[in-house]
Amino acid sequence: PRLEFTPGLYERITGSGTVLPPVPPPAEDAPAVLIFTSGTTGRPKAVTHSHRSVIGVVACNRFNTLLRAGATPTAPPSTAPPPSYAPPASSAPPASFAPPAARVLVTPPLFHLSALYGAVLMFTVAGGLLVMRPGRFGEERTMRAIESERVTVWLSLGSAAPRVAAHPARARYDLSSLASIVVGGAPMSPAVRRGLCDAFPTAAAGFRMGYTSSEGGSIVASIGGPDFAALADSTGPIQDGVRIAVRDGDGNDLPPGEEGYIHVRSAYTMLGYWNDPEATAQAFGPSRWLAMGDIGRIEDGLLYVNSRAGDLIFVSAENVHPSEVEYRLDEHPGVQECAVAGIDDPVTGQAVMAFVVPREGAPLTDRDLTDWCRSALPPYKVPTKWRLRTEPLPRNAAGKILRTELLAAAAHRPG
Repeated sequence: PRLEFTPGLYERITGSGTVLPPVPPPAEDAPAVLIFTSGTTGRPKAVTHSHRSVIGVVACNRFNTLLRAGATPTAPPSTAPPPSYAPPASSAPPASFAPPAARVLVTPPLFHLSALYGAVLMFTVAGGLLVMRPGRFGEERTMRAIESERVTVWLSLGSAAPRVAAHPARARYDLSSLASIVVGGAPMSPAVRRGLCDAFPTAAAGFRMGYTSSEGGSIVASIGGPDFAALADSTGPIQDGVRIAVRDGDGNDLPPGEEGYIHVRSAYTMLGYWNDPEATAQAFGPSRWLAMGDIGRIEDGLLYVNSRAGDLIFVSAENVHPSEVEYRLDEHPGVQECAVAGIDDPVTGQAVMAFVVPREGAPLTDRDLTDWCRSALPPYKVPTKWRLRTEPLPRNAAGKILRTELLAAAAHRPG
């Protein structure tokens, strides 16, 4: 389907003689939408966002879009969360803002935050053409859509863009209309980022990656343009309208450069988990600071996200972030994709296990990959268990790797 939104649509409808039924205005902090978490570590939870949050996210995203375009918009909404937050009258972007009509391909499912907020809501307000394809994601289906619809912006997720970049048929399609590709949903190594810029040269200056969560609502940090490849291990600067704190296990703020647990405070965070006050209380700290469940640091004004807190591996009391090992493996020319997880070990407590999908025709062995990692990583971070597989890594509908499935399959096939 193709959905086209043009600026002034509401005004044209109401000015055409159509009588709209009266609708009482909702309370600003009343529930507006339920978005389910991806469920990579357990059963998905229903995240409740308010009308204030939904409208604020659109206003904040448009504000930051104007800033990146070099404009001087009015101030974004306050970072204070509800119920104390009240947006100033000047918080909305100028009504005259009308970016060139984009032709946007949306491949993530609409229940994902990036698709619903970043595509449907944003372009309902700003205008543009949305292109969506029913069914499961496919590399050639995506390239055909880009070519036939002359797509200018591709809203990607997870492994979608890297899979298209590596597809052997890519050269047969005209993808030159692409000016921007938005990626996210999972960390992306420097090698993968550079590969994307090489594969899509017309969009190389228009890549953008954001960091958020279903609970966080708005984009927390974002990186794009030349910094996408130049600062390829960073998630970018903190977005206006959002505050971030990095804290230790006792909730104490840590200074810049020190690694800890990421917390977010803004007007856009969730009201809570639907009918789950216990989980809501665990997610929020004092003054409604939201625990993102990620480990990272702030350095020189940039956010660096290392891993999910639950994915951290402990080898002989040393911390191993899966992303550190995955980024090294991604540098290997014979690796298509990979994932790293911790497994029980009677001596070291945990050991590092790597799951690797080789590129077609690449003669990879465990020894090759072990030597590759040893040349750049400390010994305790080098995987001691390997699984080479021909099928793609399992992912959920949001594009996130299902490490629990990989570990379960490995447990049934020891070796």
